[in-house]
Amino acid sequence: MKGVCVITGGVGGMGFATASIVGREQFVVVSDISEQRLASGVAELRRQGIDCEGVVCDITDSDSASRLIGESNQHGTVTSVVHTAGVSPSMGDAERASCA
Repeated sequence: MKGVCVITGGVGGMGFATASIVGREQFVVVSDISEQRLASGVAELRRQGIDCEGVVCDITDSDSASRLIGESNQHGTVTSVVHTAGVSPSMGDAERASCA
């Protein structure tokens, strides 16, 4: 059985790049605060053949984070968590970083 990787901010920049790579080997649960952005990102990951689920989550809200954990556990054993949620004006380019 595949492990489960939870990626916060999983449909933007670094999170999406990570999901695209990790998803080749693991089930991926991606989260985002925007339902629309999440739906679009999950659809694209699935087009790439990634087995994934999207969960709307505001990581600054403990109830929302608890729901993310609960929903992630429904897909199997969580073996890794990648935290990429957040915005920084100095963030690097995801494509360049994923090819390094």
